[in-house]
Amino acid sequence: MSASAAALLVRAAGPGCSVQDGGRFGYRRYGVTAAGPMDALAHATANRAVGNAPDAAALEVSLGGIELAAEGAPLRLACAGGDFRIALDGTPLPQVVTLLLEPGSALAIRPGESGAWCSVAMAGALDLPPVLGSRATQARAGLGGFAGRTLQPGDRIPVLPAPPECHRPPEALAAPWLDRPSGLIRVLLGPQDDFFGANAIAAFCAGPWIVGANSDRMAWLLQGEPLSHARGYNIVSDGVAMGAIQVPGEGLPFVLMADCQPTGGYPKIATVIGADLGRLAQARAGTRLRFRAVSHAEAMAARREQAELLARTPAREPLVRRNFSSAVLRRATLAAGVLGPAAVPARDPHAEGRLAASERLDVLLDEGSFRPASPGALIGAGTISGRLVRVAAADAPEAVAAAARAAAVAGEPFVVLLDSPGTCLAEGAAALAGLGTLAAGLAAASPAPRIGVASGPLVGVSALAAGLVDLLVLAETAGPLALTGPEAARAVTGEITDAEALGGTTLHAERTGLASLTAANEVEALRAVRRLLDFLPWTHRGKTAPVESFDDPARTSPLLERLAAEPDGVDDMETVLREIADEGDFLELAPGYGASLVTGLARLAGFATGFLASQPRALGGALDNAALAKGARFVNLCARLGLPLVTLVDSPGLLPGAAEAEGGQLGLAAGLARAYATAPVPKASVVTGAAFGPAAVVLGARALGAHAVLAWPGARMALIDPAGAALLAHPEDRNDPERLAAHTEAAAAELSGAAAVAAGLASVVIAPCETRPNLIAALASARKGR
Repeated sequence: MSASAAALLVRAAGPGCSVQDGGRFGYRRYGVTAAGPMDALAHATANRAVGNAPDAAALEVSLGGIELAAEGAPLRLACAGGDFRIALDGTPLPQVVTLLLEPGSALAIRPGESGAWCSVAMAGALDLPPVLGSRATQARAGLGGFAGRTLQPGDRIPVLPAPPECHRPPEALAAPWLDRPSGLIRVLLGPQDDFFGANAIAAFCAGPWIVGANSDRMAWLLQGEPLSHARGYNIVSDGVAMGAIQVPGEGLPFVLMADCQPTGGYPKIATVIGADLGRLAQARAGTRLRFRAVSHAEAMAARREQAELLARTPAREPLVRRNFSSAVLRRATLAAGVLGPAAVPARDPHAEGRLAASERLDVLLDEGSFRPASPGALIGAGTISGRLVRVAAADAPEAVAAAARAAAVAGEPFVVLLDSPGTCLAEGAAALAGLGTLAAGLAAASPAPRIGVASGPLVGVSALAAGLVDLLVLAETAGPLALTGPEAARAVTGEITDAEALGGTTLHAERTGLASLTAANEVEALRAVRRLLDFLPWTHRGKTAPVESFDDPARTSPLLERLAAEPDGVDDMETVLREIADEGDFLELAPGYGASLVTGLARLAGFATGFLASQPRALGGALDNAALAKGARFVNLCARLGLPLVTLVDSPGLLPGAAEAEGGQLGLAAGLARAYATAPVPKASVVTGAAFGPAAVVLGARALGAHAVLAWPGARMALIDPAGAALLAHPEDRNDPERLAAHTEAAAAELSGAAAVAAGLASVVIAPCETRPNLIAALASARKGR
């Protein structure tokens, strides 16, 4: 190692951060692992961005995050990989970026919403000695990288000087080819697929498989239904490589990753194709996967395409401007959805691949039931499954607002089909007044649901309507739904974006939570409204009449008893929801947003009911900001519609971290608590597992007005989890794993459903199999008490 003037200082590092290059090859026959990057595409992209060879040594950052500083000279860095939050001296930067790290500045890289690895490359080589021809870290063997181990705070990595032309201002990188987590991974079957029967191979491909929390750089351990072997599970050990999927005796597959051993003695049912290895690597614990078998020709074509991407240098774009004076804003044109001085041209919906407004009403309503408010009008009333609803399918703001108010007064559901490409400039103030009237009409108090269907584009002020309805069904073919357009964004901030990023289906389904349901096309969206209304109360003001149910209110569920007996408790709360609901029918709302909290509608003994459930499959059930916002919105909606609320709780708490705090975690948690406390409807909760700290309060606690809190025998309710309690009570044993484990076990032994009842946190302990009848009885008692 030479005495380099420049160095990269590691100020903080989570577990798993290391130095990696293209890998150590040619030594597997001696038992030496190749190592190398988990996501080769991200690694190559970062290196290319700073002028390095694609397989040059770079840092690989795990979900633990890292904080870096420069010493001796400025360093040109590039970051690429998963959806990580990158900040330079506290200023947020794009996920894929090049920047100049000056001495005295700090670069923080922390995990975002998705992705598991981020590569950080430096212009100029890392001045580290190669071991067996490679600088890749193999921590288990103590080879390569920085001192043969993962990075730690205080590490100083020498960097050879870079050419002066590399010292450019920060720039965003356009690298659309970067892999993102995906639920579908392509594989080649074999080489030992003959050890499995046809049913086992079909089950392997169908899944779903869950990436286990104990996965690491050596293997992704998968959870799911075990596979059966047709010819035993021991083979003569042979060579393996990253992507090989082995199936041991217990039948749960694991996928070998970058640090895998050179040989293995379990049959390999399939191998992940090279082009999908990065996509698989970016899948976090809890991600649901399934596999699709492809041919060798398809795998080779995908590999060739990826090889072309690996050779590319990403295009650079100026960083988005974030700080500007009010004078700049006053000069800018920020409006969108204004079509120009001429009259809005007539649209041919069929030419655009859309239904006409009258056809949309035909799909939505019972046949022949529509009665227009006036001859030829597209606003009026009809029935859905025999139930009277008010509908509007016209781009006429004042008339739609009047129909919404009339529905509110009558206590009838209102369905508005939203489709407005823009407003004519010549209409001026009159158009603005009309849009304001529409917003006021949809915002008016109503005891009945207001449902919007985005059947076409909504741009500008008219897009407010989509945010004012109670429930929005969004067709993927609808077009953008945004307040501003790409032109305004580029003119003011310098951001280069498109309509999809500002208002597409994915944005509103996964990032804003505005879409309650999505559908492939507008016909399916309209049918979704019919199903949605079927779950909503048929009367209002809290006096909901039950719908005839063929499901026995006293039905018990042996499946819940088996799930409760699992060592880790319930894995998927949707299973519990469907076991509780009448006929197992549950409609999840906003499934792609705030995934650690499931919200949706079902019936209990015929009564429409709102359900919330923490979801252990996402973030281990920890509530992030999106889940808190989603929960408060849903509780408030159920309260206004008179829907009783059922909450299922198995959560370790609120998701910690600076990003959550900066995103308003405290206010969002308080908002959810306020929603529960003020909801004047029957409320019951079931604690199936953990309920620690703030999560135990904001998820339907007795103190917030729950009429009953039912606890399974294994429920654990406390200020803090047993491990944290043991550490706080016995800090002297922090470095003694055996004593700390004993303290943790003792703390856990004091937590149970019975203890929660004794402390007044729960009403009663119930057998898991009797959850449904107990909930029905609790809600009936609360309903009678009102």
